[in-house]
Amino acid sequence: MKNKNLFEFDLSILFTLRFWAKILFVVITFVALNLLMLFQDYNSVTRIKINDVISKDIVVDEDVSYIDEKSSARNEEILTLSNVPCYFFDELYSQERLSALDGILRALESNVGLVAVQGIATVNKMDFSENEFKVLSKIMREDDTFSRTLKSFCEEKYNNGVIHIDMQSASRLENTGILLFYSVESGKENERLTKEQALCLELDLKSIQHDVELMLPAFGEFEKRVLENFLINFLSPNISFDSEKTQANLKEKLQKERNVYKKIQKSQIIARRGDLVTEDNLPMINSVLQNQKSITARNIFSYALLNLLLFIFSFSFIHFIDSNFFKSTSNVIFLMSLYLVFVIYLMIPFSLDRSNYYFGALVPISMITITMIFLYSKIFAATITMLFSVTCFIISGYNASAFLFVFLSGICSILTIKHEIRRRSDLLVSGIYAAILNTVIAFTLAFVDGLETVSITKFAFFGACNGFVSSVFAIGLIALGESLLNLPTVFRLQELTDTSLPLLKELSESAMGSYIHSINVANLAETAANAIHANGLLAKVGALYHDIGKIDNAAYFTENQGDYNPHDELQATTSVNIIKNHVKDGVERAKAAKLPQKVIDIIQQHHGNSLIKYFYYQALKQVPESEGISEDSFRYKAENPQFPEAAIVMMADQIEAISRASKDYTTEGFKSIVEKVVDEKFKDETLTNAELTIRDLNKIKQVFTKSLVGMYHSRIEYPAPPKKETTTVEEVTKKE
Repeated sequence: MKNKNLFEFDLSILFTLRFWAKILFVVITFVALNLLMLFQDYNSVTRIKINDVISKDIVVDEDVSYIDEKSSARNEEILTLSNVPCYFFDELYSQERLSALDGILRALESNVGLVAVQGIATVNKMDFSENEFKVLSKIMREDDTFSRTLKSFCEEKYNNGVIHIDMQSASRLENTGILLFYSVESGKENERLTKEQALCLELDLKSIQHDVELMLPAFGEFEKRVLENFLINFLSPNISFDSEKTQANLKEKLQKERNVYKKIQKSQIIARRGDLVTEDNLPMINSVLQNQKSITARNIFSYALLNLLLFIFSFSFIHFIDSNFFKSTSNVIFLMSLYLVFVIYLMIPFSLDRSNYYFGALVPISMITITMIFLYSKIFAATITMLFSVTCFIISGYNASAFLFVFLSGICSILTIKHEIRRRSDLLVSGIYAAILNTVIAFTLAFVDGLETVSITKFAFFGACNGFVSSVFAIGLIALGESLLNLPTVFRLQELTDTSLPLLKELSESAMGSYIHSINVANLAETAANAIHANGLLAKVGALYHDIGKIDNAAYFTENQGDYNPHDELQATTSVNIIKNHVKDGVERAKAAKLPQKVIDIIQQHHGNSLIKYFYYQALKQVPESEGISEDSFRYKAENPQFPEAAIVMMADQIEAISRASKDYTTEGFKSIVEKVVDEKFKDETLTNAELTIRDLNKIKQVFTKSLVGMYHSRIEYPAPPKKETTTVEEVTKKE
């Protein structure tokens, strides 16, 4: 096996676009992180509360103005009381009401029935009684001018405006009056009305009675009262209170005029050491402290140096545990994006400030840790947990309780993930374990720090909620990571083992022999991978799908053939291209089905660049020596296995095929096959980059042999049952 140097670096990488894309994204994240921390530091104010004791004299560096909240609150009350209410003159509503009136009067003139008139009234959201029907019909029969008079009267009322102001609102209009707004289409200018002018637009019963007297001088009291009632109900207000406009005017006014400022002069001592913070001096102290915040070159350099050390430590450790991590641009972008989102989340202005003892319970570190476990590994998750915990410590203003809770919670959440987890719903159980561990951590920290019983209980409760909620959110983040990075998580792999999935179902229907072969190879590969502590589930899935490229040309592969072999009619050079293409076709199908990249790699690497010997030797017989045969044209065009699972599938594929064709089903026979295949792969350096040790290969040999004996064990020949004496019908007849 090839020994890889941890610090080995290929200079050719420097000339690739992907390398510079990764560097650019890391630099952008680094710069953004520093800017965010500087911004947070600039905007953070020392939290001083009422009844706190001043630790040192507070001296004003330069003239400062601050808002006097008490005076501003009184001013706000005055501005609110003096705010002029806004009303809207709705011409459209006026037209709708007058149109409704015209419709009713026309119906009455046409002598239609009560039901028809009431139907018109109902459509226009009006009430119309039987008395009104009778009286108005009577008046119109006896007075030809009544209809025009009534419409002119109502039109005049609506043109002037009809308003309703309740007693409580009217009492506030003494000093303010109202602002009357018209629609743009009306062409009228908005106007300010006094209280008296506004109240004149209200419907007055005496005025209505007077107008009715003028309209119906020759009619009795009953007819007049009915008409009065009709008018009062009909003339609903077309001027209404505009709450939104009123509030907008008030808001604008408060923004401009509410605050009352007071000035503090330079060198003035506003609070001395030992003074008590009160409601009166708190605004002044906070204003001075806020004014003293500034960004200096020292701050910029400090944060840059601190973050640089964090990045160097984290990246070095990640490279140490997973040297392939930084080869993927997607990995780098995902990690940096997640880190940046985490930092932004920490800067959200929670109701608890970052120096608060309970701040750590608001950080869902277990979500990050659990996600990293399933996307990468447990040791990778521990590294990321350390990075995120230290970042939280810096942003929280070196809050020790927050750091300890976040760090311990993240590390302990690794213990909640069992190797047997196969379903996403199992993470809910892990969430319960995380909640219990977080409760213990929070209780211990609070108890050691001497908090009161109520505070200890509160912190423990927050910690428990943090653990469970983080696990629930981790389910979604894992799914996002699977999709973006196309990684083979245990959940995705477990789902892919379902043989009823379309791709495997198509394989079983089109190439049953290849399907059965794939099932056998999957069993061999999974057992062998588990034996050397590789990813058995990945090896199993890779083996299940490794021959999906045979679906379209199933008949050209031995395991799917009967008595007829189509290669007998083809040249070896043609046949070998069909055989080689099943790898390319398999990769294309896998990509179309969006299988994880590792599974696609297994499909691509399961033959490596090995020689297709059968057709090569056939070609040597078919082609004259003078023409020559290129061995390279009879090799698969793929790279050799680059990781253990791919190498195991390659060996299991070849061993299963040879074993099935063999007639020697003894242990020695299987052992001989396994030894021959594995040793051949080792000698021709096919496994050089697969990261398998000699010990691994010996273990794989043992497991393959044992599995093959179980799969193809010889069976005893069942003896035929002893012959019994039988009596025929003819013999019975003769005896009788």
